Amino acid sequence: NLYRVSIATRSTQRSVEGALYGDWSPDGKRVAFIRAVEREGRLASALCLANPDGSDQKELASFPHALHQPRWSPDGRVIGAVTLSAARVPVAGAPPVSPGAPQQVFFTRSDGSKSWTINAPRLRRDISGIVWTSNSEVLYMQADSVVAFLGSPAQVVRQRVDTGEVVAQ
Repeated sequence: NLYRVSIATRSTQRSVEGALYGDWSPDGKRVAFIRAVEREGRLASALCLANPDGSDQKELASFPHALHQPRWSPDGRVIGAVTLSAARVPVAGAPPVSPGAPQQVFFTRSDGSKSWTINAPRLRRDISGIVWTSNSEVLYMQADSVVAFLGSPAQVVRQRVDTGEVVAQ
């Protein structure tokens, strides 16, 4: 669930039920979140939007694997989220990517008109949540496991959103 918390009054209000990993839009008018959904008898992940009070909920796109950490592009036109690797336990019940398959970054336009994925360059390595460096590139870390970002060989990757081209690693 996603909650709004007032710092002044210390009160909490649930705004979106059944939501995971929320992120505010750059203008603060919408929140993107992941929700588990059923598709053809199997659990999947849906990338959704809602107003801050939980009204006007809208599913933008669904993906057959578990997603986490949605992040808005700086201009608010695209939202990206990262797949979970087979080594991680899915929080929402949707399956992770298959063992040996590359993790992916899933993108959808904030109006829901187009969705696409790009593959991470290294197999069998976990991806952190993405950080947008511009409206056309994302930055993330890959390591042997998400708990191994400290003390294990990790790699920073910068990748183009439209083509998947690795710009730097």
